[in-house]
Amino acid sequence: MYGELAIFSGRASHSFAEKVCQHLGVYLGNSVFHDFSNGNLEVNFPGTTVREKDVFVIQTGARSGIEDKVQATYQLNRDFMEMLMMLDALKDSAARVTAVMPYYFYVRSDKKDKPRISIAAQLVSRLLETAGADRIVAMDLHSMQAQGFARIPIDQIFSIPNFAEHLLNNYLRHNGIDTIAVVAPDTGSLGRNRWFAGYLRGLINQELEKQGIRRVLHLPLGVAEKRRTGDDENARVYNIIGKEEIVDRDVLVCDDEILTGGTLIETTKAILECGAKRVFACITHGILSGKAIERIEASQLEKLIITDTVEFNKEQHEQRRGKPIKKIEQISVAKGFAQAIQHIHAGRSLSDLFSHAHA
Repeated sequence: MYGELAIFSGRASHSFAEKVCQHLGVYLGNSVFHDFSNGNLEVNFPGTTVREKDVFVIQTGARSGIEDKVQATYQLNRDFMEMLMMLDALKDSAARVTAVMPYYFYVRSDKKDKPRISIAAQLVSRLLETAGADRIVAMDLHSMQAQGFARIPIDQIFSIPNFAEHLLNNYLRHNGIDTIAVVAPDTGSLGRNRWFAGYLRGLINQELEKQGIRRVLHLPLGVAEKRRTGDDENARVYNIIGKEEIVDRDVLVCDDEILTGGTLIETTKAILECGAKRVFACITHGILSGKAIERIEASQLEKLIITDTVEFNKEQHEQRRGKPIKKIEQISVAKGFAQAIQHIHAGRSLSDLFSHAHA
């Protein structure tokens, strides 16, 4: 059994970490960062002792709404170095240090699909281990194999329950639960969307049972077929498998991350051309790089629902744009991370928290 719980945060996740601490009933530890004129960084934890404590360091692997690629690259690598230095500074005194990355750094670079490239997601896990991490926690990895990249445990938690419950409470209950369908944006996300449809079907069946209704709910599951060329972040959607079953239905699309939004907009257009009424997208990591916000606001998408794994300051983006953002909605997954931290701290399994997302 480890000592007292202690939570610290990097600058990319300060607001998120504060919400996690509120759910845990603890104070966020004091972290001080100093940027030198030569680009160097200093990390310090003044007035804090972590001797024999169970330490969790929260830092996410992206910033939202950055339009310039050079700035995005600089900020990403700066945030990662900040994480490594925090782990390195804390490891000597703490009993255990866990790296909590709501969005895993370089998670998309998870395979060697061309010669002489780095599997950067694997490199990240090794660097975190070298810096002092004993364990890693992340949400909705881009692919399952990333959990095997490190010699230390990587715990994955899921956003599916958050999305399903939010949709039911805020949209589906008021607009009819008999006319919805789920479409996976590509074949790689079919498993995720099957879990999403199953979990949502379970929630709806509970609603019907409360009303004294017992029947089998038909919730169609389709998949978009798309082609991507080279390193282009956008893909062309050329077919919707199962399109005959989404006519006159509200369609839900679930995915792990959104960058420029081009592929989601193409998928939305293809779904609507098949006769669907509206399209709601539930995407965990709202990176929204480049002109993504403007593209989403101008699109046919009814609503884009993202989580706060990547902090999205809506008011700040509205001020920069000079007009309101109406189609992007953010929900919090801080409670899920707080529960995961509680279970890890107490030496309990995480499966009873999140395995129901695979229903």
